[in-house]
Amino acid sequence: EIASLQEYDELITEFIACLGDDSLMRVYLSGMLANTSQLSPDSSACLRAGFADFDLRSTMLAGATWETEDELGLAMSGGVAAFFMTLSCLNEAEWQAAGPFLDLKLSDRESLQCLRETLGGPAELAAALQSRATGERPPALANAEAQCGL
Repeated sequence: EIASLQEYDELITEFIACLGDDSLMRVYLSGMLANTSQLSPDSSACLRAGFADFDLRSTMLAGATWETEDELGLAMSGGVAAFFMTLSCLNEAEWQAAGPFLDLKLSDRESLQCLRETLGGPAELAAALQSRATGERPPALANAEAQCGL
């Protein structure tokens, strides 16, 4: 039984801190991709590459325990970056399962995949999106967004 919001924050912080990277990624994805079945090997490999250097732990911790508007903004920006990187990895069947629940169209998938491919892969997309989440605007990302119609 949790008696206070502070105890809840502490419990969430302990939970996130004790998870390995792969488990943390699965916890993050379970909420977003609840309507998809098991991901394909290609999608799984794409996600692992994208999240290899992505600071998902800090993003999730900031989202669970934010105290200031800046921390909330950082959590939201990191969450958006992780969200778009994840979506760029889904194959068409996975997109068809998840897309309607996320209010997304097939053309959105094509744009995100274009962005990932233009930047060089999931790790590069994740890095560019994380940079933007911290307030930077990498020229490569701006060029890729223009090229992909975003």
